[in-house]
Amino acid sequence: MSEDDERRVRELRELAALADGTLPPDRRAAVERKVAESPRLQVLLAEQRRALEAVRALDERAPHHVRDAIETARASRRPPARRVAALGIAAAAAAVALVLILLPGSKEATPTVAQAAAIASRTPASGAPQLAQAWGLQFPELERAAGWKDLGSRVDHVGNREARTVYYAKGGRRIAYTILSSGSVKVPAGTRSWLRKNKHWYTFGQAGRTVVAWERKGHMCVVSATGLDSRPLVDLITR
Repeated sequence: MSEDDERRVRELRELAALADGTLPPDRRAAVERKVAESPRLQVLLAEQRRALEAVRALDERAPHHVRDAIETARASRRPPARRVAALGIAAAAAAVALVLILLPGSKEATPTVAQAAAIASRTPASGAPQLAQAWGLQFPELERAAGWKDLGSRVDHVGNREARTVYYAKGGRRIAYTILSSGSVKVPAGTRSWLRKNKHWYTFGQAGRTVVAWERKGHMCVVSATGLDSRPLVDLITR
């Protein structure tokens, strides 16, 4: 694991511990200062707290054997990174999925464009500031340029990658703009594509939304919208 990966894992461990109240007192003040100074960490902490609430709600409804498995995994004090991975999936639909993440042997897969596009159906993190950039890549200022209101942002994990998303709305339409951390992303076979300014653009429909995706400096960008076709959407976000 690289130094950057180790730092991110340590950072997520401390945020998870801060969210659930298990962070040691001698680290709490320092971590809270870091969060106060970083909009990105504020988004991540809000996500962790919402995920913790979701986990607790699922735990209340889960069958006894599932709850027992979760408690066994917690009690064994496995590396907190696995617990962080579980908390990072705020939209977990079943307690069984949480068990698979908590128990050893599970592996996060390389994400697909469709998985990244699904973030569009989620809501911005409560109280989180709008992200201006991700890994040095600027999000478009659609409010000033075209009158699209900034709705907020959120940070997720899709497969083995971090995803940062901003949301915009105008006249009943909504746009979600996601940038994934660098690395490979699977594009489903048969996805329609075209060449624009020497870049390959991909497009497909998903859950009533138009999705476009392309690469920017080693990062996959995935943007989806309601009420816009692919070409007008690309024209809007690249103006």
